[in-house]
Formats: sequence, C-alpha cells, structure tokens
Amino acid sequence: MTKKTKPNTLKETILLYKKRMEKIKKILERVWLSPNEINVYLTSLSIWQSTASIIWQKIWLNRSTARYTCQSLVTKRIMNMIPQKDYYLFSAEYPDKLLSLLNKEYSLIDNKIRDLQQIMWDLKWLVNPYASIPKIKYFQWVDGIIEILEDSLKEWWAIYWATKIQDNMNNEIMQYVKNRYIPIRKKSLFKSYWLFNDNKKTKIYKNLDQELNRFSMLIPEEKFPFPASFHIYWNKVSFYSSFENELTWIIIENKHIRDTQFSMFQLWWEMAKQLKINENYKDIYL
Repeated sequence: MTKKTKPNTLKETILLYKKRMEKIKKILERVWLSPNEINVYLTSLSIWQSTASIIWQKIWLNRSTARYTCQSLVTKRIMNMIPQKDYYLFSAEYPDKLLSLLNKEYSLIDNKIRDLQQIMWDLKWLVNPYASIPKIKYFQWVDGIIEILEDSLKEWWAIYWATKIQDNMNNEIMQYVKNRYIPIRKKSLFKSYWLFNDNKKTKIYKNLDQELNRFSMLIPEEKFPFPASFHIYWNKVSFYSSFENELTWIIIENKHIRDTQFSMFQLWWEMAKQLKINENYKDIYL
C-alpha cells in the first residue's frame, strides 16, 4: 500500500480538488442525479440555505432552470424547501440522506423480487408450451453469455449440461463462473447433471459435485468431443462456444426441441454409466 502524500503546491491542490470533484459528480450521476441536479446539490451543500436565484448565479444556470432543479431535488427528498413571505429558501439534506434513500429503494425492490419469485412458477405453468413457434435468441460477446448463465440460475428446475473445460476459454467467463455462478449453485435446491469431456481440469471440477448439488460423468474426449457446449433447463436448450475469440450463444425456448435434446442427453448419460470411471453414479437415473 502506497503512502498518501500531501500536495506541495497550490497548483497540485487545485488539480487534486478538480479530480475529486469529477469523481464525486460521476458517482452521483451514476447513482441517480442529472448534471444540473448535481451542480445545484453540491452548491447548496456549500452555502447552506439560499434562494434559487443565489444558486443560479453561483453556477451560471438560468433562473427558471435553477428553480425547476431545486424543486426536482425537493421531490427526490434530498433538498428542503422552506417558504418565506415572498420567496422560498432551499437547503440540501446532509449527505447521509442519499444512502438512506437508496437503502429504502433497495429494500422495496428486494421485497418486490421476493414476492414475484413466490408466484413465478405458477405464472410459467399457465403458459401453453405448445402454443407458439420456437423462441430463439442469439448472443455474442461476454455480456450475452453471462446473461444466459444468469437466466439458468433463475430457473427452479434441474439443469443438464454437456461441456468441456479447456485452457483457451474466455477468462472473464471463467471468473464469472468461479465468483458468482458456483457460489449461487451451491445454495440451489435443484440438482444438476453434467457430462464432461475427460481431462485434468474436468477431473478436478468433478470433485465439487457434492457441494454443488450435482452429479457429473466423464466421457472420453477422443471418441465424443464437446468442442461446443449445451445445457437444458425448463423448456430451454442453449448451445454455446466460450473460446476466447469465438463467443457465441444460441438459446431456444420450445418444449419439443427441449424434449428431443433431453432424449439425446439421456442416451449419453446411460452410456457414460457403463464406464468404470463413472461407476459411483451407475444407479443415478434421469
């Protein structure tokens, strides 16, 4: 850890102040405030109570915009409006109020998510799986592939996966699997069933079966290679390539296609049970 040093000159002090203010404004904008709201709020913090006209003079904002922005901040509950005889005084709430308001929003959203999760499967069971043509989504790049992995984590259903772990897989995806996907799977109540191409990496990963609530089988790569992978969950089948320069993922939502792919998976599973390396799972049926 490097030791912080104090600025030696007025120029360095001004530069440090500007950088600090830039960081403050970027974070406030990312959280929920517009550029005008940020300027008005920061100005109001430094001068305590003032009229909108004093604020607009300090930040070169026209009077009507300044007044509108102050009222907007009052609506967001991070400024107070105090009526006087012929005008209003505005004052910024103490900065802790920002965190307090965001925590309340988070709590409300978290409650809504929990409520929806309670009825999600009821809603899905109401959908006629034979009523529409296959729904197909095509993804590229890391964000798209991570989005699909997130989608599979939301399903309250067993997952069936055929894959190969290799050295040239995209590092960002590998880090996502390690830091988010695996920890969430460890808490899942729903089983997963994996077919791995047999290599050193998959043998190591297979040792996590118990803590991941998973059964996995190894299949000889020389006879049955998995250059691309797929997984099956609910009424969906996804096929993907996670090579460093070939990040592609297709997801198909259709019961007929899902059932056909699952039948193939069952055949491979029964074949894998005959191999000596998988004899500990010879009594596991899908």
